[in-house]
Amino acid sequence: MATVLMLVTNPVNPDPRVEREAQALAESGLEVRVLGTRGARSLPNACIHSGGFEILRTSSRCILSRNPKLGWLAPVLDLLQFHVNVVRILPRALEDVAVVHCHDFDTLLLGFLCSRLIGARLVYDSHEAFSAMFSARVPDWVRKVVDSIEALLARRSCVITVGTLLSRRFRRMTGVEAVVVRNVPAEWEYVAQKTDSDAFVVGFVGALIQDRSIEPLIQGFKVFRQNHPESALRIAGSGPQEHLVIDAAAASNSAIVHESRIPYSAVPKFLSQVSISTVLYTRTNANAYYSSPNKLFESGLSGVPVLASNFGELCYLVRKYKLGFVVDPDSPEKIAEALERIHERRNELKQMGIAARETVLREFPWKLYRERLLSTYSRLLSQTSSRRF
Repeated sequence: MATVLMLVTNPVNPDPRVEREAQALAESGLEVRVLGTRGARSLPNACIHSGGFEILRTSSRCILSRNPKLGWLAPVLDLLQFHVNVVRILPRALEDVAVVHCHDFDTLLLGFLCSRLIGARLVYDSHEAFSAMFSARVPDWVRKVVDSIEALLARRSCVITVGTLLSRRFRRMTGVEAVVVRNVPAEWEYVAQKTDSDAFVVGFVGALIQDRSIEPLIQGFKVFRQNHPESALRIAGSGPQEHLVIDAAAASNSAIVHESRIPYSAVPKFLSQVSISTVLYTRTNANAYYSSPNKLFESGLSGVPVLASNFGELCYLVRKYKLGFVVDPDSPEKIAEALERIHERRNELKQMGIAARETVLREFPWKLYRERLLSTYSRLLSQTSSRRF
């Protein structure tokens, strides 16, 4: 039985993409090992996931990185600490490994070195345009170095990614388009929408970070609510901008409701209680152009239209497949105007949500992407041991 080693710099608690890919490979008969970080102390160092694969965890948080003065150097120190800690368990992790599967650029160099060391195949699973995520916050030479390393190693990998625009990006880098495995749930509980047709609830669930346009959403909702006092904004999540949500909720007389991070299993119920789900990614993060996040497909499968960013892959998918509405994610005024237009059509939202669910089930079934993933692995494992690099 061939063994796959997945590398990821988070605790997989949860990581829907990593988990569903690992489970699909395990169900196909491969032995799958996921090497991640420990995160919370309550998480075990090693365990067997319900999806049939093993998780190994190592601590990665660098004490020095907690200094806010370090800026962009903080995540770099954390990444270096991760590599130092991984060395301790690599001998066990690499036993009998035939494929090293790197989730995102921050594990790619380690994965490449491991694959060369043991003669394994290399898969680069790119969830983002990595340098674009931080290009506005680092010196330009850092971005250029990251792009150069990524292009060099991508040419020596089998590349998988999340969307069409990222696949084209890799074609420009390597001459070959990446295999697209979208961020669609393998299984999704459908919870019937609430029956109160008079309520108009705007929802957001996810990480509360600046890149998700949290502040423009709050400000835009406040303007909109001046004419619609019965409306509400529900935000579930945690992160650096949580204090903005807490302060807004405290001052809103219950119009804005904050729930801290909810379990992934509770997301279907949360989405069933909103009229419109917001999936807004700010233009200030260049990576937003390439994003096609889990929440777009999760909202569709929940029967809820989305209000999404009006550019990039996200905009293309929403418009082409009629999954909702688009707006400038950085303008509170435009968000307020969009909410006003959506409110005028509130009696149509339920039917729009039903149509969105049918579209996602038809056009973006996990079965399709599962087969792409397994076919890619079948080709890799059938190749001879001779190297392409």
